Amino acid sequence: MNRGGLRRRAVSSDVIPKAEGVYVYSKGKGWSKAGCLSPSSLSDGLNLIYFRNNWCASCAVLDLKMPDIVEMYYCRATIYVVSCTWFTTMCLDTMARRAFQQFKIKDSPTLYWAVVSQGRLLKELRMIGVPSLSELKKYVASNLGVRPCVPRARPK
Repeated sequence: MNRGGLRRRAVSSDVIPKAEGVYVYSKGKGWSKAGCLSPSSLSDGLNLIYFRNNWCASCAVLDLKMPDIVEMYYCRATIYVVSCTWFTTMCLDTMARRAFQQFKIKDSPTLYWAVVSQGRLLKELRMIGVPSLSELKKYVASNLGVRPCVPRARPK
C-alpha cells in the first residue's frame, strides 16, 4: 500500500504513466515503477524509452499514440517511460531526473531507441516530436531493422 492507503497496481498499456518516475512495461502486467535507468543499465537487445513532461502539450499528443507504439514493439523491445513535471528543473523523482540527465534529454517528447549487446551500446536513435505511426514504423525499420510485432487477429 502507498501513503494514501491505496494499493499500487500495474497499469495497462492503454494508460501511459504520468506521475513522475521511471516505469517499465511488461505484457500482461502493464506498467510498473522501475529503479535506476542509465545507458549502462539497459537490457541487451532493443530498448525504447519515452521521455515525457507533464507540462508538455506535444507529450499529451504522443501519450495518446503510446499505447499503439507499445503494442507495436513490446515483443521486440524493453519499453520504459520516464516522466517529470518539467525536465530536470521541476522533477522531484530522483530516478527520473537522473535519467533525463544521463541520456542528455533536452527536448520533449523524445523517443530514445538503443540497441545493446553484452552491455555495450551498439546503436542509439532519438526521435523528437510526435511522429505518425507510419513514420515511426518506417524510421525504426530503416534505421534499426526492426519491424513491429505481428498483431493478433481481433475477434469479429
